[in-house]
Amino acid sequence: MSVKDETLPKDDNVSLQLHLYRKLGIQFIEDETTHELKARIESPDGNDIHTVVIDDRHSQYFMTNHLWELTTGSS
Repeated sequence: MSVKDETLPKDDNVSLQLHLYRKLGIQFIEDETTHELKARIESPDGNDIHTVVIDDRHSQYFMTNHLWELTTGSS
């Protein structure tokens, strides 16, 4: 079976991505008053929760690294 055969339909792909984010302790939420997209990240030890606004102020590279650091507890 090739990689092409194993690709998921778009809806399944989004579901898989959300499942992986949740497993990492990341939950995406939309602020009802400001309509900002935020990520709520639970620390690996479960003792802390961080909320990060997802917007265009920082590059995708920076945001990815920042979220990874928050999910793994590394700096």
